[in-house]
Amino acid sequence: MKIYIDCMPCFIRQALDSARLVTDDEITQEQIVRYVLAMAADMDTRQSPPAIGQKIHRLIRQLTNNDDPYKELKKKNNSLALRIFSELEQKINSSQDPLETAVGWQLQEILSIWE
Repeated sequence: MKIYIDCMPCFIRQALDSARLVTDDEITQEQIVRYVLAMAADMDTRQSPPAIGQKIHRLIRQLTNNDDPYKELKKKNNSLALRIFSELEQKINSSQDPLETAVGWQLQEILSIWE
């Protein structure tokens, strides 16, 4: 897979979103975005999007001294998963079509929780 020009705005957005998870300091957020903009200017488009994402996140970790910008988000999502696991497992096991139930219930439940 290679990078297309349409990927560039997504990389910038990903960097800004990650920076905002790590810090409320707008100067640091701007610095991160500017570094990523500079990276985008010299980006090797033969690389894969995950390879570029890895470079962006490495940069963010270095600039913010934060090893895991997604730590709190992961905690929240893991807590949610643990909270609904038993109920979901019971509904799936008692369903005539477990796969359909799992997919349908999961989407409905997640959407209702995040509203």
